[in-house]
Amino acid sequence: MSGEFTVRHLRCGHCGTELPVMGRYITFQCETCFRYWIITGTGLEPLQVFRSPAPEDSEAETLLLPFWVILIDPHLLRNNVEQSVTNLQSLSATLSTTEITHETGDFDELVNELTGVDVASKRAELLHGISQARKVPSGSELTFLLDKIENHDRYSIFVPAFQTTNTFAYLKIGKLLTRKQPPFRLVRAEDPGRPVMCVLHPEEAVQLMDFIFISTLPESIQESGDFLKDVRLNAASPPRLVELPFEIRGSALYSIIGGFEISSRLIELPHADKHISSRS
Repeated sequence: MSGEFTVRHLRCGHCGTELPVMGRYITFQCETCFRYWIITGTGLEPLQVFRSPAPEDSEAETLLLPFWVILIDPHLLRNNVEQSVTNLQSLSATLSTTEITHETGDFDELVNELTGVDVASKRAELLHGISQARKVPSGSELTFLLDKIENHDRYSIFVPAFQTTNTFAYLKIGKLLTRKQPPFRLVRAEDPGRPVMCVLHPEEAVQLMDFIFISTLPESIQESGDFLKDVRLNAASPPRLVELPFEIRGSALYSIIGGFEISSRLIELPHADKHISSRS
């Protein structure tokens, strides 16, 4: 009979134990062998989960929030930026020798039909508008930015992977961590009975990394839309799922590695997980 479908339980690909399903999480931990799995378009795939532990001397309750941490290739980024600048400069040169001549010629014909018009100021406005149409960012500013990224051992994009009630604030968390590039220690997460609150696939994280990266740039570069549309990041390795510690401070959550606070109301947790915390 057409249209039939079968509902199957999710089972651990290692030991066959049925996996616990919790809300919208797409990651699961086997209660028998403690391995982690992630559901994809083709089924379950094994997953390595990492954690940045809170300081050993910390006695505060902490909440571990998942992020896809994507290491980028700075050399490909430099090549990409330089090519974009070259293309933009070439296009600007073409505009200077064609559009400006054409537009100012049309303008002169129009002026001949009018009286009482300040020709000099109107011409200046026109030329300024055309020159801004293909604005190229400052070369020194781009060089400083690229050198900063290349001199960083592991420049990474932090993409939040937890459920949120405010997408804009959610992406801002990724922006703050990416801009700061905080150092942190990693260990494999293997504790039993600890679900990872992940709702974002790694492929979706890769799609968001350009947006988060651009949001960290100076405003003068962000305003160069023609330049940015050709700038793309390249991942140097597959995204890693990392749980980062946030200290619970009343209604706020303090990022231990980032040094900033967010409202706990931004984090949407299933009822059973409202008090999940860790001191590890």
